[in-house]
Amino acid sequence: MGTNYVYHSHQIGLVLTTRTITITTGGSQQVTLLTSGAILVNFQNNGPANLTLGDSAIVANSGDVVFPYANREFYPVNDNFSTYARATSASTVLAVTEYGVA
Repeated sequence: MGTNYVYHSHQIGLVLTTRTITITTGGSQQVTLLTSGAILVNFQNNGPANLTLGDSAIVANSGDVVFPYANREFYPVNDNFSTYARATSASTVLAVTEYGVA
């Protein structure tokens, strides 16, 4: 999934953790950080369906839609960062990578 080093003016680059989560179509699922000190998080939709990111009340295909093989980055984040993900039409795999300071 993507690169393991991201250059940024604030020296983001160290991968703290990476994982995949299967997002089901039944409702929104909370995604939280696994590590402390993360300053950037990358969500990549590995498919097969669209993902919607937002709060716990998000509706499929509304708001921040992430198409298969596209990604979203959140910067800066802090230790209590979380968001919700919802799959639109089929269970979808979300890859999550947390980055720290290089």
